[in-house]
Amino acid sequence: MFAWPTAIEISQDILIKPRPESEMVLLEKWYKNTPENLFPIVDGRLKVPRSGDLKPSGRSNIRIGMFRYDPWMFIRLGNRKPSDPNNPTTLEGWRELEASLIPSTMRDEVRFVRLQLEYYAAETGADTEKAKNELVDWLRSLPEVQRTILLTFLVSNMSRFERFVGLWQPRERTPLWDKNRELIRAIYDMLDPGPQERARQQLGAIE
Repeated sequence: MFAWPTAIEISQDILIKPRPESEMVLLEKWYKNTPENLFPIVDGRLKVPRSGDLKPSGRSNIRIGMFRYDPWMFIRLGNRKPSDPNNPTTLEGWRELEASLIPSTMRDEVRFVRLQLEYYAAETGADTEKAKNELVDWLRSLPEVQRTILLTFLVSNMSRFERFVGLWQPRERTPLWDKNRELIRAIYDMLDPGPQERARQQLGAIE
C-alpha cells in the first residue's frame, strides 16, 4: 500500500540589514545617471537588454595598459551595480570602490570585476599567475549558486574578447584574448556540464 512521505519542515534564520546611507546615495546616483535605453525590460520572468544585447556607450570604457575595453567584457549583464556609464574606468577606481563597500553580494560583484582586471593588467609571468590564482581561489570559496553564476558568465563572455571587423571577415582578437582562454582553462574543472561543453568547443577551435 502506497504511503505519502511525511512532510519535512525546515527553518532558516535570515539577517537583513539596511545599507549604509553612503551606499544608498551611491545607488541613487548610479540610477539617475543611467540613460533610459540602458535599463532592462521584463521578458517573461527575465530582465533582458532592450536591444537584445548591451552595446557600450563609450563613456566608461575600462583602461588596461594602452587600451580601453568595453565594460561589459568584465561586468555581468544581470548586475549593473555599477555599470556603463557609471562604472570606474581604471583598476585603481575598482579597488577604491570595493574598499568603500560593506560585505554584500554587491561588493562581491565589484570584487569579481576587480579581480578580473587585476589578472588582465598583471605583468606576464609570476604576477599573472598570482592574480589568476587569486581569482580562481576566490571563485572556489563562494557558495555554489553564486559561483555557478559567475563561472557561467566567464564562459558566455568569451566572444567579447574578439572584435567584430565586418561582414564576411574573421573576428579580430583583442590583446586580452590569450589571457582570457588561459583563465577559462583554469576554471574548467569548476564548470557545470553545459558551460563546460561550451568552453571545450571554443577552446578546441583554437587548439
